[in-house]
Order: sequence, then structure tokens, then C-alpha cells
Amino acid sequence: MIDYGSLFATFETLVRASDSAETGWMALLAETERHGAVPPELRAWDVAAEVAQLRAKVEEVIRGAPLPPGTKFIWFGLFDARDEETDLPVAGFYLGGGPDENAELAIAEGRLEYLPESRYLISPLLDAIEAAAERDEYDYRLMNYALVFGAAALLARHATEGLLDGYSLVVGFDEGDYATIRPAQTER
Repeated sequence: MIDYGSLFATFETLVRASDSAETGWMALLAETERHGAVPPELRAWDVAAEVAQLRAKVEEVIRGAPLPPGTKFIWFGLFDARDEETDLPVAGFYLGGGPDENAELAIAEGRLEYLPESRYLISPLLDAIEAAAERDEYDYRLMNYALVFGAAALLARHATEGLLDGYSLVVGFDEGDYATIRPAQTER
């Protein structure tokens, strides 16, 4: 039986310790494999290219809707979604933020004051993990919960390095589980 709380914490640690998106991804996959099968298509994923695409989208979002003064944390939120055309599961993934020093409390209470209209993000990697979760040969919760969180945290961390370092970076599910992946590194 998998202790998902412990696995979530392990993924948080692996993401924080990752020197690059590529090495972080390999570490997440190795840990996932300790608990169940990993889809072969995920092993060959070009995580660096996905990080670059996500960074470009984050830059576009904050250029079009600048972070308000007083913003203290950046939130990368996850939720279950379905493709409108195919009705297949996809990862709901978006950018937000807030002014609270205690990001965890603000998130728990739904106080995200920065929710730009263009906040929704696309991640083919997260969508591929969601698709794998639907296949019988993979553990649904291992894919849909643990690996989706780990991948989103890894992508967010490396896509925002050098761009949003002055803010705490928090990644998690709208339903409640989240982690501070990077505390604010400098004063703004």
C-alpha cells in the first residue's frame, strides 16, 4: 500500500533538490517506479523544452497582467479537467498569486487575488500523465495525484527560476494538497 502523504513529501524534496528539470524528472520517475509502473512515453519526455514553453507562457501572462504590488507568493494550481472536444482527461493548470505572507493559509481560504484572465496553462506532460492514469495498467492515484503534483512542481520551479525568485512559489491542488517549492529568495 502506498503512503501518498509520504510520497507527496518525497516528491516535494526531490523537486526542491533538483539541479535541472531533466535530473529532477529522472528522480521523480525513479521514485514513482518504486511504487508502480511508469509509462514508457514519459521516460523520453523533453522536460527542458516543456520548461521553456511554460516559462514563455508565464512571461506572456505577467506581461499582459502584471503582478500587483504587494504580491508575496505565486501559485501554480492544479485541478481535474476534461478536453472539451474529446472529453478525455487533461490537467487543469493555472497561474495565480496573492499578497499574504502565509501563502498556505491564503490558498486554504481561497484568497488568490492575482487571477489573470489568461492564467490557464497548457502542459502536454501533465496531460500525458493524466491520460496514463486512465489506462488500466497504471495506478490511477500514483499518476493522477503524486506524479501530476511532482511534474507540475518541477515545471513551475524551473520555469520561474530567475524570473519570479522574489516570490514564494507554491504548487498544488485546488482541493487542498500543496507545497511551498521555493521560498522568496530576495526582497523586492
